[in-house]
Amino acid sequence: MEIYGIGQRIREERIRQKLSQEDLSYGICAISTLSRLENGVQKPSLKVQEALLERLGCSTENLVFFAHEDEVRKHFLEVDMGYHLMNHDMDLQDELEEYEKLMLEKDMGSNLEKQYYLLVKSMYDLRVKGSSREQAYAMLKQALLLTMPDFKVKDLYAIRLMTLTEINILNNMAVMLYEMKSTGLAIKYMYFLVDYLERSNLSKDILAKRYPLLLVNLAKLEMKIGDFRQSFSWCQKGIAFCSECGKLVPLAALYYYKAVAYAKFGGMRKALECYEYAICLYNVGGKNELATQIEQEYQNVITYNKYRKVFRHDQPADKDLHKPEEEQRTKSDQPV
Repeated sequence: MEIYGIGQRIREERIRQKLSQEDLSYGICAISTLSRLENGVQKPSLKVQEALLERLGCSTENLVFFAHEDEVRKHFLEVDMGYHLMNHDMDLQDELEEYEKLMLEKDMGSNLEKQYYLLVKSMYDLRVKGSSREQAYAMLKQALLLTMPDFKVKDLYAIRLMTLTEINILNNMAVMLYEMKSTGLAIKYMYFLVDYLERSNLSKDILAKRYPLLLVNLAKLEMKIGDFRQSFSWCQKGIAFCSECGKLVPLAALYYYKAVAYAKFGGMRKALECYEYAICLYNVGGKNELATQIEQEYQNVITYNKYRKVFRHDQPADKDLHKPEEEQRTKSDQPV
């Protein structure tokens, strides 16, 4: 994407989606800034361009090639910190300090940068510094309000446009809500996010950055509250998407939760097959520790079922999982 064509591209896409300049620029920049960008008069920061394009569902992959050196450094810090968060690696202190320094020294501390910083810091403080889930949730909400100042839970489904950072914040807020025992609200957030991603006209690379993670989180959450049938359904959807896009790590997690769902309903042979897929994918993706943990669980399942002498020809587990809930309850009450 050539830098001189960005403004025109944004304008054309905004008009195609029947959005006003006020709708698109809300929380990101002034309407006048967007107008100057669309008319080719002004080149806003890399972060503003990314946010506008993400809300429109357009790819942002080539923007960094035309950015200022400091913006490029900040961009790659964000990529690095995002990778750490996705892999639950909290060795982030140096990156956080450098990011904060860039914001202060280079006058790059717009609401968008502050928002991303608060997102990462909330997770870092929770996992490393021992802050509470309530404190993490409050910091995440503070971050969201920087670009969605009118955000209210009751108006959740009225949200029409979001950036990847806003999606990530809501996802983490849902996780915090679940851990604070607000399960109903957590599921509401998750269902909204999946619905938003499915109904929005997003480019493939934008969708692939968030959709698999949301499906993994939903499958895990449904499993924790005991709805194995719904968890299985999210796994099926996620596996189809990840297989098409080549997303190995979420694919491994989805196969793992699918294995647990199969085991819960007595489809032990298919459960073991899914365990094997998960172990293999985690190893291929370099997640050897997770692969080892699942391998141990896999061996325990084999040992337990050999002891109970339940190895036999399984009934079709796929059909079991899609039977009416009343028919499943009789089977699910029995121990695997």
